[in-house]
Amino acid sequence: MNSASISERKNLIDNIQSSENVIMRVANERDEFALKVFDPASVPDKDEKIWPKRKLIVLAGFIGGLFGSVMLAVVLGLMRRSNYKQV
Repeated sequence: MNSASISERKNLIDNIQSSENVIMRVANERDEFALKVFDPASVPDKDEKIWPKRKLIVLAGFIGGLFGSVMLAVVLGLMRRSNYKQV
């Protein structure tokens, strides 16, 4: 091997090691990397209970189902009535 290529390889390895050392030092010194925490996690208060409103959900489902079934009946009735007129 050529002595110039050996010295180039040594320089390259030294550069890689120094860059890795810098990265390791930065990673150990910083607490935050790419994310910043604005509001840290906390335990919710026992008085502030937020639950789904089951009565409202059931009522909305009932009204939505009733409306959907009436609309389906109307559309099917209109389709059946238009089919009888064509024949």
